[in-house]
Amino acid sequence: MTIKIPDSIFEGLVRWMVRGPWPEHFQQAIHDHTGLYCEAHDIDSFEALADRIGGHWVSVLNDMALNDFLGRETEDGNVVDLYLKRRGWKETKIARAYLEGIRDSAVSLYEVSDIVPGKSFLARDLILDGEPFRVLERSATKTMAPWEQFAMRIVNVRGQNIIAGGLLPLEPERADDLLSEFNEMVAEAESRFEEIIAEARAEGDFDEEIPPEGIQDIALGLALKSASSFFATTWMAVTPLHPDEQTLPQLFNFDGDEVEFIQLVYRFEKGTTQAQMRKILDGEADMEAASDKIWNWVDRGGRAKPKPQKALPESGQMYNSQLDDGSPVLGMITLKGRTLEADINSEPRAKEIKARLADLLGDHVKPPLIARQTLEQAMAAHRENGAAPEPPHLSEEEQAAIRAEVMEQHYQGILDRPIGLLDDKTPRESARTAKGRQKITAWLKILELNEAKARAGTNAPVYDFSWMWQELGVIELRQ
Repeated sequence: MTIKIPDSIFEGLVRWMVRGPWPEHFQQAIHDHTGLYCEAHDIDSFEALADRIGGHWVSVLNDMALNDFLGRETEDGNVVDLYLKRRGWKETKIARAYLEGIRDSAVSLYEVSDIVPGKSFLARDLILDGEPFRVLERSATKTMAPWEQFAMRIVNVRGQNIIAGGLLPLEPERADDLLSEFNEMVAEAESRFEEIIAEARAEGDFDEEIPPEGIQDIALGLALKSASSFFATTWMAVTPLHPDEQTLPQLFNFDGDEVEFIQLVYRFEKGTTQAQMRKILDGEADMEAASDKIWNWVDRGGRAKPKPQKALPESGQMYNSQLDDGSPVLGMITLKGRTLEADINSEPRAKEIKARLADLLGDHVKPPLIARQTLEQAMAAHRENGAAPEPPHLSEEEQAAIRAEVMEQHYQGILDRPIGLLDDKTPRESARTAKGRQKITAWLKILELNEAKARAGTNAPVYDFSWMWQELGVIELRQ
């Protein structure tokens, strides 16, 4: 039987703690979670914070602060201990177990998998490691994607694992950074603890032997106790401002060019057909077919990359796109009726693709018409036009079949191509070593996560990657 935590779970506790020192301690927990962000952006109320990051996230952060507060040891003791001692007889067994579970738990960084929407998921603790375990959850599982990573608190209540409070999603790259920062916190706590013990021994105040692993466990426990506010403040540091208040960053592609969206439109000369265009493009190594009418223009390592004239400004951001094998995508080629369109994101690339297509297409096309859009213009056009283009006039089954065929061809071929994330080895080559299999696992998880996010909110079925795990011999690592 699934345990149900009543919505009124904290009512008795809140009524009891209002009269003591607890509101001040709770306020400190809220400040620890949101204070740095509010001070940095001159925010002085929950309403203003909600305007900036959204009411949903304010609720999530408040929930995290409350649960953190329930586990804290203050100069006045622990609020859960004292409440249960004095008023616990009024609570149900489930309520007592839930409050005790929160008190004894900590926020950690988890990777989710084997998601059963509306029911449960597997969680793997990326900090404590260990085997994945089943967590019961209804609402969050309806939007989770496999291998997505979250900062959250998982509580065991009478043998069942449930989420307590909100959860914060983190992109894989940001999660890796956060994990590195957390490990540094643990190392620092371990160093301080060793110094304290050494001083105590020198003064004759401490003679107990603590093995190194014991010190590591203590340091990890201390770090985990502050993890909730650490994850919250780190997450908020990369949370975008309200769209109306954002300042657009300067975007640069990996060549160091400032981003400007440019489109070259080539009209076919008389007698030229799409079939001829497809044959030409399919025969080029730097043209990767995405469908029978779309090609990614990619860097296979043979082009001379222009270097930026100066370092990126402090506010500058890199704007990159790449294939699953790690090859940078320089632009996109699309066939539409009797035209060929080339979309690129900088002036130098526009000149480069113009020269490249002149060599490839020759007399098959007329000189191109050129359209330009700055980042600001592109954003404004997106806000004005909003609606997505109409899908092709095909049934859902026909669209799904076409998509599945294209995906199957693409992923069948990718197993024998060098992948940047695999140290430029092919997946089959990487599968021959233990280290390579670990890298394959991370790569496949990225593929699955990106695919699930791309299909989120659509009726399109998510591609099944299980055959790739099986064929590469890493199916046992899919956890």
